Amino acid sequence: MKTFKLILRSLISNNACIEGGRKKPWYFAVIMLFLSMIFAILPLFVQTINTNGDDAFATYTYGADVATLRFTEDLNNNGIKMYVKKAEGSESKMIVAEKDGAVVDVNYAHTVPAVDGTQVPDFLFFYRTTIPSDAELQILVGEKQETSFMFFTQNEIIVHLVNFDTKAAIKNIVCQNAPKYLNEGRSINEMLSALADPTARVNETFANWKLFIRDSYNYTRLTALWQTCLIMGGINLGITAFMGFMIWILTRGKNNPYRLFNLWDTQKMAWWAAITPSILSLAFGFLIPRFANILFPMLIGIRVMWLSMKSLRPDGSGYAESN
Repeated sequence: MKTFKLILRSLISNNACIEGGRKKPWYFAVIMLFLSMIFAILPLFVQTINTNGDDAFATYTYGADVATLRFTEDLNNNGIKMYVKKAEGSESKMIVAEKDGAVVDVNYAHTVPAVDGTQVPDFLFFYRTTIPSDAELQILVGEKQETSFMFFTQNEIIVHLVNFDTKAAIKNIVCQNAPKYLNEGRSINEMLSALADPTARVNETFANWKLFIRDSYNYTRLTALWQTCLIMGGINLGITAFMGFMIWILTRGKNNPYRLFNLWDTQKMAWWAAITPSILSLAFGFLIPRFANILFPMLIGIRVMWLSMKSLRPDGSGYAESN
């Protein structure tokens, strides 16, 4: 019960962090460090795992709704089948475009009328077995890439969105290893709606396309998830260890009454002190997602600075007075 009260006090009391680090078993500090790392990384974890490939179309379609409908119709009209299949002699899957049993390249440009009455492309679609060189890509999509496009290869899908009027780039959606989380036999041709009403036909087809992009993006999303958590977790852990080292450095004065603290003691103090910054990072990370990755490093620095200035004064006040 005394330990539990000390843990609660450590949320706001620097002296409690020092006492816990010095006098309580090491595993309490390790548990608090582990919880601190979990709390600090949780907003980033939730933010990343909830990122989907079709998020770019949440409020606006950028012309992709009609363009995907016409592209799918064009595939069917030309007898081209785009679908997911297993590679020969392998369990890995790939996206192929076939006509009469042979793999073919696909080029399709969806056009809209311009002010002068001419037809201008607003969305381009391509399929190649591999990503072409930069020079070839510039020829296909334009050097400045001022037109939205979807580029399919056997293992990757790239969606480039631009503002049709200003030609400003809006977003790139890169679906790495796209077939990994797609079922074998899943066909782009079958995403075409059979509804008779034109508006409902466009909406249902585009809903199928958005689901396809979301599923294709899963590998990229999950890879970004563990990479982000691993990198930020490592940074947070390193900063916490550095804070423990700084406490040790600040108490090395020849006449400093806290010179008796060894490096292991100061590390445990920092671990005890980390719990409050992690809880604040958890709360503010959800309220202000943009700053979720910098909250814990900033707050742990403030907490340790406060602890050092308040409880570890060279004149022996602070922690010494509480004993």
